[in-house]
Amino acid sequence: MLGGILREVTLLQRLKDETSSEHAALEARLPLMHPDLTLQDYVGVLQAFYSVVQPLEARLDALVLPEALEWPERRRAALLEADLRGLDQAPVPPDPGSAQVWADLTGAEALGACYVLEGSTLGGQLITRQLGRLGLSAEDGGAYFAGHGVHTGARWKAFRAALEGSVPAEQEDAVLRGARRTFLAFHGALA
Repeated sequence: MLGGILREVTLLQRLKDETSSEHAALEARLPLMHPDLTLQDYVGVLQAFYSVVQPLEARLDALVLPEALEWPERRRAALLEADLRGLDQAPVPPDPGSAQVWADLTGAEALGACYVLEGSTLGGQLITRQLGRLGLSAEDGGAYFAGHGVHTGARWKAFRAALEGSVPAEQEDAVLRGARRTFLAFHGALA
């Protein structure tokens, strides 16, 4: 206790703090903000992300998630597919075993995965500006990273509130496991 005030750490603060090393490691692997980013590099990132997002979203669809999270409206695998097709690339179907990677994902862990997926829309706003150097836009090859466009900030705020209101204290550690697991899956896909 500092100065007689007990500070309660929120789930969102825990997620940010306790997954910061995984988040930083993933960002370090991504070439998206490098000044020498090529279209080939970008396509490689899209394919890697698709290999994680598509089977993960299929698992999330199979779970009962809190309605307040607005999960169906936050799905993004189709955006990756559209970006790849817009760049004359066929999305590489995820390895048949990739669905098994997520088969044991619990409902609480799924909320951590959603945190990572939705949180990426914020960073995507910076990436979208960088993609402009390659002649890409939200309408032309950059939809995934454009997130929810001008509504990204408001959607993130609504997601945060819904997440905080959906997780009992005894499930917080599982949410953290799901977030770490998702960051590590993206990291592994970029290897």
